[in-house]
Amino acid sequence: MGLFSFDQSRKTFVLRGFYIEGFVNTYVLDNISDDGKTFTFLTEHIENAPAGTKAKLIFKVINPDELEQSLHVAWPEREFSCYSLNRLKRKE
Repeated sequence: MGLFSFDQSRKTFVLRGFYIEGFVNTYVLDNISDDGKTFTFLTEHIENAPAGTKAKLIFKVINPDELEQSLHVAWPEREFSCYSLNRLKRKE
C-alpha cells in the first residue's frame, strides 16, 4: 500500500510505502521527466532493511489509461537493480 502526501515545509511530494515483506519506505520525489510522464521517488528512510539499503520507485505514464511502476533496490554496497515491474491498466 502506498500513501502520497505533500510536505508543505519542504515543498515536495512524499510517498510512504508499506510492503508485505515488512519494509516501510519513505520516498521523496526526486525527479519529473521533461515530458512530465515519469516520476522518480528515492528513499530517505527504510524500516526493517539492512543499513545502507536504498530504493527507487519509478512511475511512468504510458497513456491516459495505463501506468508502469518499477521498484529498484540497492542492497548495501550494491548498485540498483529492478526488483519488481508492474503495469496498471484502467478497467473499462
